[in-house]
Amino acid sequence: MSLQKVIDLKNKNRNAKNIALWCHIRRGYIFDLQGLRNFALEEYKKSLEFPDYRDSKKKLKND
Repeated sequence: MSLQKVIDLKNKNRNAKNIALWCHIRRGYIFDLQGLRNFALEEYKKSLEFPDYRDSKKKLKND
């Protein structure tokens, strides 16, 4: 495996952890890190597919 591939993998991991931590802090959920990472990736995919996905959740909470 080339050095660039290793660096890319590390960056992907770091990004997933950052998203996971962001979700953890925002929602106050406590997950084990693997579960948290999977949850965060699912949320991220949903937000890509449906740009207003996150906003609709906020609206529901505010009602």
